[in-house]
Amino acid sequence: MRKIYLLILLLGVCSLGFSQEYQADFKAAEKFKSSNLRKMLKSTRVSPQWFKDSDKFWYTYTTTNGKNFYVVDPARKTRNLMFNNKDFAAQLSELTRKPWNFNDLDLKGMELEDDNRTLTFMVDSIDYHFDLTSKVITKGDSTEKAPKRNNWATYSPDSTWISFAKNHNLYLMKADDADSAEIQLTEDGERWFSYAFDQGDTTKDKRSRARARWFEDETKMYVNRSDSRKVGELFVIDELANPRPEVEIYKYAMPGEQEVPQEQLELFDVETRQRTILDIDKYIDQTISAYLPGKTSDKMFFTRMNRTSDSLDVCRVNTATGEITTLFTDVDHPYFNWDYQQLAILNEGEELIWWSERTGWGQLYLYDGNTGAMKNKITNSG
Repeated sequence: MRKIYLLILLLGVCSLGFSQEYQADFKAAEKFKSSNLRKMLKSTRVSPQWFKDSDKFWYTYTTTNGKNFYVVDPARKTRNLMFNNKDFAAQLSELTRKPWNFNDLDLKGMELEDDNRTLTFMVDSIDYHFDLTSKVITKGDSTEKAPKRNNWATYSPDSTWISFAKNHNLYLMKADDADSAEIQLTEDGERWFSYAFDQGDTTKDKRSRARARWFEDETKMYVNRSDSRKVGELFVIDELANPRPEVEIYKYAMPGEQEVPQEQLELFDVETRQRTILDIDKYIDQTISAYLPGKTSDKMFFTRMNRTSDSLDVCRVNTATGEITTLFTDVDHPYFNWDYQQLAILNEGEELIWWSERTGWGQLYLYDGNTGAMKNKITNSG
């Protein structure tokens, strides 16, 4: 009996020791928050800026030693400094008549011209041009401030048209004419099944930002419209409202509830004003993500995922007829990794890149954008 009591006592002491050893240290964890790490690590990723019609790209990267600009040539497997920071800062100081820190070149509006040789940037509303070959900076013209755009407007790529929402419906108007007539495209919009981003808006005549996205050639738009009319409400209190705090209502589906938002994909032809509601239904309570091919408007793509997030279709839309083709279906258990569910469109939709764990390991795959046939595996992990 004594041995049993002794064993119980030892187990109790051990469990107490383990609980003390592994107590959460929230103060230490706070040091590793991204906002705190950013002060020490500076840059943590590369955002490539591509040369036109080339595999080359340039990027900036900041460390505790300063900010550098690099040019990468994958074909030659090289990475070189775009310029010598000290020489660049000296030229810029002479041109702008003010000192520049070569370790902290904060250049605004940096853009590589189509000649793949001239880097343009802005200082005090004046354009400057850096020649990547000669390494010389030249001073350009004063840049006029662009006219302020309305925050309720979604401009077409060439800025000739504006789409917006009013009273939960979708409208269209000319952008360059303040007196342009409003063209109403829909009549069935309503609160919680709206064409506006703010689906709970209660104003009648106020213009607001629409859920519309333009095709690159400006001939069409699409809207991913969400029906939340049956979804339950949640509430927050706006304590800063004047003169008294106000209750704000929004829709939110709680885990396990039957009613969730139902998504509807719609196409709009700008010239004919015709709306096409696409027949996208397959899964109950499915989630939709839409993708545009590039410069053309003859097709678009979308993914639809079931509610349990373990089955997903990649689909192609003929925007002229509204016909939908399921290119391929992917299945993942217990569920898809949402961080990687982004469809990459190549060559105006002729090819697609998709991430999948079909083999048990995450890989990138190349697909034919017309037939959905897998061409090859791009990566090789696991």
